[in-house]
Amino acid sequence: GSVAKSSKPVVPRVSWEKVHASRTDRLIEWCWTHEGERKKLFSDSTQDAREEGRSKQQLRHGKNQIYIEMAKAIFLHDETDEFCSLAATNPGVFTSSIHSRLDVLKMKYWKQNALLGQTGAGHTYEDLLSNEKTKNILATITKDFPWWADLHGWWRTNPTYNNTFSAADVRQDFAVHAVKLFK
Repeated sequence: GSVAKSSKPVVPRVSWEKVHASRTDRLIEWCWTHEGERKKLFSDSTQDAREEGRSKQQLRHGKNQIYIEMAKAIFLHDETDEFCSLAATNPGVFTSSIHSRLDVLKMKYWKQNALLGQTGAGHTYEDLLSNEKTKNILATITKDFPWWADLHGWWRTNPTYNNTFSAADVRQDFAVHAVKLFK
């Protein structure tokens, strides 16, 4: 008997860590160079768009189409020949892996933000770097998770990605306001 070949492509198991960290580097680089798609992917809010004086980026084709474009950028020049070949002929096989990687990055980002606490997580990378209290924490974070600064630039004020951040204005001094209320 002959065995029928499956027409469904085999989804490769993709490693993103350690010796394969360059794949995450390429993912982050793609996000930097494709700002519109990045905003669509990480849910551009109407409020952000209004504050920046621009229109909201709508997700017209769905995230899968964005993942396919990312797959080409990440895997076309991969160190694994099989991945290069798949990226050229069927980049869609990588969409679930990219989606999973973004979920892992989000979880790691959350974990690192917990080290900064509620007020620190809402500050810009530059503010945190110039603050004596947070610069050592930042050094630890970026040593363990080198993509944190990039992700923080994109996700810092987005509650979907930054669940540590308080929506309150980080410059507010609640203690001073409380004292004034009771005078």
